[in-house]
Amino acid sequence: MKVLKFSTDINAPREKVWDVLWTEETYKKWIKAFSKGEDLETISEWKEGEPITFMDSKGNGMQSRINKMAPPEMMVFQHLREIKNREVQSPTPESKKWEGALESYQLTEKNGSTSLLVKMDTVKEHEDFFNEAFPEALNTIKNLAEEKSRTSGQAHEV
Repeated sequence: MKVLKFSTDINAPREKVWDVLWTEETYKKWIKAFSKGEDLETISEWKEGEPITFMDSKGNGMQSRINKMAPPEMMVFQHLREIKNREVQSPTPESKKWEGALESYQLTEKNGSTSLLVKMDTVKEHEDFFNEAFPEALNTIKNLAEEKSRTSGQAHEV
């Protein structure tokens, strides 16, 4: 597997960026970069060690686990199995190539701005897709977090 890295600097505190990443309302906005505009369903209690399911409206996606959740610094998923028609699939030669892949989100704050670094294990067949989708997703995260930061900043100034 190859590790892809994506990063962006966001003019907002990391708590705001974390909220944009993992709060349902904003998560649904940035994750669309991976689903061609289709809504994705995420099933999880968002707790370290717990399973998490990512699915499209057809019930296809991935079963993963939250390996590490350290708000507001880091989230790490481990992708385990493919899901088709809402059913977890048995391993196949194709799925064995990526099973166990990690996807991590690391937030580092300095002087009120946050650097977001995403690392994604992937196989060659998916590399182009992620190289296109992640920059779009990060741009949406950046815009949402900076807007959230400006809006909350204005509320404190009143």
